[in-house]
Amino acid sequence: MRHAALLFAVSGFLCGAPPTLAADYPTRPLRFVVCTPPSGPTDVLARLAGDKLSQAVGQAVVVENKPGAAGRIAAQDVLKSPADGYTAMFCGIQIVTMPLFFKDPGYELGKDLVTDAVLLDSAGTIGISSKVPAKNLKEFIAYAKANPGKLNYVSYGNHHVTLAIEAFMGAEGFSMVPIPFTGSAPMLTAMSQGDIHFGVNTVNVFKPLVDKGQIRLIATVGAQRTANAPDLPTAAEQGYSNFIVPAWFGAWVRGGTPRDAMERLNRELNAAIKLPDVRPKLEAFDGTIMALPLEEVDREVQSKFEFFSKVASRLKIDKQ
Repeated sequence: MRHAALLFAVSGFLCGAPPTLAADYPTRPLRFVVCTPPSGPTDVLARLAGDKLSQAVGQAVVVENKPGAAGRIAAQDVLKSPADGYTAMFCGIQIVTMPLFFKDPGYELGKDLVTDAVLLDSAGTIGISSKVPAKNLKEFIAYAKANPGKLNYVSYGNHHVTLAIEAFMGAEGFSMVPIPFTGSAPMLTAMSQGDIHFGVNTVNVFKPLVDKGQIRLIATVGAQRTANAPDLPTAAEQGYSNFIVPAWFGAWVRGGTPRDAMERLNRELNAAIKLPDVRPKLEAFDGTIMALPLEEVDREVQSKFEFFSKVASRLKIDKQ
C-alpha cells in the first residue's frame, strides 16, 4: 500500500531534510496552527505547550485556530508556510488516517507533512443524551436496534473516531445517523439541547453537561479506564472488545524542515508537557503523557495507521 510505505518517513528521516541549517533555532516567533476550535483538548495542548516553549526559548508563540475538514484546513495552512520549523500544526490522529478516506487528502504524509511530536494519548469516553433510556453500552445498543433511524451521533467528518464508530455499528448490527461538527464546543451546544444522542470525547469535555444531567457517560473507549472517571467501565469490560479508539494528539511540520529544528521543537514540546503545572491540566482531558522522542515518532504513527487501515479495509471505505 502506497500510504503504508510512505509512513516510514514520517518523522523526516527520508524526506530529504537539509542538515544543520537551524543551529540557532528558534530566533524569531513561532506559530502554532490548531485544527480545532478553541477550548478543546487540542487547543489547550497547543496553548499550554506554546506558553512553556516560549518561556524556554525566549521567543513568542502565536496560536491560531483553523478548524474544519477534519484537520485539512489547518494542514493546508502549514503547507503554505516555509519549511523552517517556525510553523507547526497541532491536531489529532485524524491527520494520519486521512489517506484512508481520500485519494488526495491535500498532502502526502511523510513527504509534504511530517510528524514532529506525539504528545498526548487520550482514552475517550462515550457520552449519550440523558433522553436516551440507557445506562450502559449494552442497553444503548438494544435501544438503537429497537429504534432504527431515530438516533444520531457526533461525526467529525472523515476522522478516526467516525471510522471506529461506523465499524462498531456494523459489527453489532445497529445504525445511527452521523451529524458533522468541527469541534467540541459546537458539539456540546447540540448535546445540551438534546439534538445529539451519542458522542465520543473526554470526561473533561462532557463534564459540564454531565453535572447538569444532560449527558450520561456509559463507557470508556480506551484500553483502560480513565482516572477522571474510575468507576466508568471500558467498552471491553462490558463485553465489546471491538470498540477501542486509539487516539493521540501531536504536532506536524512541513516536509523538508531541517532535522535539527525538528529535534529542538520535539524536545521543547516534550519537556513543556511534562512540567508539574502543565501535566495535570492535560491529564484532566483523560490524557496520558506520551512525549515520544523524534526517533520513536514514525514507529508510533506507522502502528496506528496500520490499525485503522485494517478497520477501513473491513468497512470497504470508498475513497473520495
